[in-house]
Amino acid sequence: MNQPEFLETETWHGHVNLKTGTFSQMSPLKWEACRERFACDMSKPGFKSFYFVGINTKTQDIANFIFKTEEILDLPERTTYHRTTSDKILKVNMTDFWLGSYIRRSLFTLLMRLGSYYNSVNDNYETILFNPSVLPSPGYINTVDAVKRFMYGATSYDGDEPEIKSTSTLDTGGWCKTFRERNSWKLLVKDNDNRPSPVSFGKLWGQI
Repeated sequence: MNQPEFLETETWHGHVNLKTGTFSQMSPLKWEACRERFACDMSKPGFKSFYFVGINTKTQDIANFIFKTEEILDLPERTTYHRTTSDKILKVNMTDFWLGSYIRRSLFTLLMRLGSYYNSVNDNYETILFNPSVLPSPGYINTVDAVKRFMYGATSYDGDEPEIKSTSTLDTGGWCKTFRERNSWKLLVKDNDNRPSPVSFGKLWGQI
């Protein structure tokens, strides 16, 4: 398969005037604008799928952006999708890889937002991932070295599992907070699965 898999289209019965970049659990619908709160919700037992509000008609580009990321990482299982009868609402079925840690879940929410600005025809993947004109979250640009490290195959976090410290003040410990400091990318390490890195360190996007 060289493209993302779309399953059957689902009829959308909810509101359509929703804020771009928000997320909702499947049932009951509960729209969340804070990525980190939603990344924590993803850890609930049985969580597998969610709805995402993209930019109108960009659902294919979002799926293509995630698919290309998973291709580079050479993941054995890929995210699948359902279009809905609303052209801005996409249903996303996550894999165990992304659900496996808070750091990965947090990054996945960033990738979903970035995908809204990906152009599959022009294939501006590196620009969107490393130097986006529209940030998916404040502070993202300071974590680009960590993003590169992750894409080089260092997908495990060798530190204390971050947690939300105060939902009232949004003092979170997700991707942007964890990797905003210089050299914090070194906390990303390879899994002990003896697989070669999908991209040799430093070969594609420079040394970090």
